[in-house]
Amino acid sequence: MLSDREDDFRKLLDTHAGAMYRQALRILGNRQDAEDAVQDALLRIWKHRRTFGNRSNISTWIFRITYNASRAVKERRDRSGFWAQFLDHESPPRATPELEVQAEPQSPLGEDMARLLSLLPPVQAAALSLFYVEELEYKEIARVLKMPPGSVATAIHRGKQRLRAILMRHDGGPHGKL
Repeated sequence: MLSDREDDFRKLLDTHAGAMYRQALRILGNRQDAEDAVQDALLRIWKHRRTFGNRSNISTWIFRITYNASRAVKERRDRSGFWAQFLDHESPPRATPELEVQAEPQSPLGEDMARLLSLLPPVQAAALSLFYVEELEYKEIARVLKMPPGSVATAIHRGKQRLRAILMRHDGGPHGKL
């Protein structure tokens, strides 16, 4: 069980908010949606803090909640026709990460990769970002995404294939190895 003390929650936020934001941004591709997802995730964490029974690592639990919140935002956005306005454009909208809690303003993947990851199904985007950016092992990613480790490997592989196809379609040529 997590503490009910506000200062304990603030410490938890200080420790994990940057990673939560980066994860949401990679799934959603834009700052506003990522901020909404993180806010939703933080509310869920606070609301369900008593149900966390140390069955897993706290960061696994937080990544899972952030993943679910990001998927929910993406589904709402997709249902509202968000992408319809971009169908005739050559490139997807640019993400602009500027949230205060972002611990590393210069992400190893950068803004363009976050935007590209947002074009993937959420499970593939999450698996790729948790593996390559957060440097979690397949076993830990499997716990976050509630899937077998073999499925994590498949999601990473398929995500890389889709990214390669997107890049080739967008620029008309190959782009190194993903």
